[in-house]
Amino acid sequence: MLHVRDRPAYALQSRGSDGVAALVGSVEEMVEDYVTEMLKIQPEGPFHLVGWSYGGTLAPAVAAALDRRGHEVALVAVLDSQPGGHGFTEIHAGKTLSDYRAELEEYFGQYVGTDNRQHFLDAMSRVLTNNTTLMMDFESPVYRGDVLFFSATLQDQSYAHLWRPYVLGSIEVHDVRATHHEMNMPEPVAEVMKVVNSKLAQ
Repeated sequence: MLHVRDRPAYALQSRGSDGVAALVGSVEEMVEDYVTEMLKIQPEGPFHLVGWSYGGTLAPAVAAALDRRGHEVALVAVLDSQPGGHGFTEIHAGKTLSDYRAELEEYFGQYVGTDNRQHFLDAMSRVLTNNTTLMMDFESPVYRGDVLFFSATLQDQSYAHLWRPYVLGSIEVHDVRATHHEMNMPEPVAEVMKVVNSKLAQ
């Protein structure tokens, strides 16, 4: 990753993103998948977790799972994400696989040609449909550490306050001038990582 120069950074994808592996059956299963993959690469902490959107909902859950296993979690950063259950039903109720596929094609079509990426769009729409359905019934666990929260200020609402019942430590909020879907764009990422790198250096 361009913004992380003093350590390796790894991205975790939902099972089934390759279009081959079976989809997960629960969010808890997804969390266990991620913890297992992380421990293969790094058997001991400290761990530093950053998650956006569904990944932001999962990051504190992964942190809690690592903590339960006795591993140190040094940083959890949540990029404009709500806890499990909160808002997922209201936002996504009634959407079908074809709805999600159309949304993905429109989103990725802003940046790349999608004509030769139909297999990718098919796989990702299945993952998105499955993940959203599972998130509607998922209750985020309580994480006993601190959370660094980045709020997209061009949205109608902030999710930061929703995390209070699920975080025993502090919740430090930083505003980012972006919409939720722009949080992975270069300028918002640079803004987020400036704060994250400052925390990592402490």
